[in-house]
Amino acid sequence: MLCPKCGEEMKAGYLYGKVPVFWSASPHKRTLLRGGEDVPLFGTRELLRNELPRAWLCRACQCAIVEY
Repeated sequence: MLCPKCGEEMKAGYLYGKVPVFWSASPHKRTLLRGGEDVPLFGTRELLRNELPRAWLCRACQCAIVEY
């Protein structure tokens, strides 16, 4: 996959970390409680099935793309 920011080839991999992993529009979110606009990217259900979200990383411009 090519990076949408710089056009370089992105490396395929997986997102991992503590669960749940959320996306939030707020840059100052300091709670694990889900808000109305928060999107769960990875949760306990996927962890129990040994599934990790696919992710692509561009080291050239430090961009990441994640499938959820």
